Amino acid sequence: MTTTPAENIETKIEQELESARAVCDAKGAASGECAAAWDAVEELQAEASHQKQQNLKTLWKNIATTILMLLSAASTTNRTANIDS
Repeated sequence: MTTTPAENIETKIEQELESARAVCDAKGAASGECAAAWDAVEELQAEASHQKQQNLKTLWKNIATTILMLLSAASTTNRTANIDS
C-alpha cells in the first residue's frame, strides 16, 4: 500500500516526536539538543499545516471550476432549447 504525502508527513511527525522525547530524556529538557529536537517537530507540523492549506485551495479551485463548467453547460442547453421552441 502506498502512503499519501499527508500520511508520510504525519509519520515523520510521530517519529520526530518520539525522537524529541528520547533526546530530552537523555540530555535534559534545558539542553540545546532537546530544543533542536522540538524545533524539528515544529517545522514538520508547520509543513503539514501548509500542505493542508494548499490542498484546501486546490479543492476549492476544482469545485469552482466544476460549478462554472456546469453553469456553462446548463446555459448552452437552455439556449438550444429556446432556439428549438
